[in-house]
Amino acid sequence: LLRNPAMASRLRGKLVFIGPTALALGDRVLTPTSARHRPDAGVTVHAAATESLIARDVIRAMPPLITGVLSAFAVFLMSRRNDSRIRRLLLAASLALIVIAGGALLLASFDISIPFATMLLTIVIAAVTIEAFVVAATLRQGHAAASRMESRLGIAPAPQPAEVGPRMEGYVRLSHLQR
Repeated sequence: LLRNPAMASRLRGKLVFIGPTALALGDRVLTPTSARHRPDAGVTVHAAATESLIARDVIRAMPPLITGVLSAFAVFLMSRRNDSRIRRLLLAASLALIVIAGGALLLASFDISIPFATMLLTIVIAAVTIEAFVVAATLRQGHAAASRMESRLGIAPAPQPAEVGPRMEGYVRLSHLQR
């Protein structure tokens, strides 16, 4: 190729990649841009990467500090006490959609990638944790209300969950002694 004077003059001053492209040579790579999920020739991948670098067309990652601030803001929004369960779940779903759509928009428009998995996992963990705290608080309030009603009615208070086991053992021992 380079010994042919006509070709040599056409290639002068250009960046040329020469390499194997046959599948049998094993130089095939699957990339996110591979057509129909078929591996591309390694030389093609190197040429495309070099072209992107020369054109300064690179994808930048969102700084971790910004990711942390956005995740903290999402948790703050979901942790408001006055929201109903449906509103909290709708908010979590909306935040997940915002992460997906906003991340795709940032990538397409500004070549900025966001940590989708981390942000979505933050939303899921926050939603589950907040829901668990709400359920636990509701159970505590219900137990406190039941205890107040029992005391007003003169009924012995119901045992706490931690007291049930020892109380049951005491009843079993008492019933064995009565036999």
